[in-house]
Amino acid sequence: MGIIILLAVTGWLVACALDALGVQADTWIHEVGTSQFEINLLHGDPVDVADQAFLFKYAAKEVALKHGMNAVFMAKPMTGAQGSSMHLHQSVVDVQGRNIFSQDDGGESPRFRHFLGGQQAYLPDMLLLLAPFVNSFRRFVAGAQAPVN
Repeated sequence: MGIIILLAVTGWLVACALDALGVQADTWIHEVGTSQFEINLLHGDPVDVADQAFLFKYAAKEVALKHGMNAVFMAKPMTGAQGSSMHLHQSVVDVQGRNIFSQDDGGESPRFRHFLGGQQAYLPDMLLLLAPFVNSFRRFVAGAQAPVN
């Protein structure tokens, strides 16, 4: 069986497993690296989405193993190849469900700028959570689609 067909079948099986586990993903697209995919989970309660991210990784690894493959989630599994990552889309809504980062005209709100300032101020401390492994830091190189400044 060709690798493209195998990846398509495996992707379908992972999608079935996610559906059975209640993981809500809305986008599956091919990324830059060989057999690298981006899967977007639906926005929701942070704890629920964190649980779904764990279940997604678990399901992908189990389905891959059953088909003689490995699903790898390391930040930089191979030197010289594209790295992988997990990134978070962050938003804050008020009690009416409106995005507090955007003004009525679509422009940035002052709260958005304050939020970004807080992110920049505390990012070094947050790296303990966001990049917890030595391998995580192998992605932080110029030209690797990762922040280096």
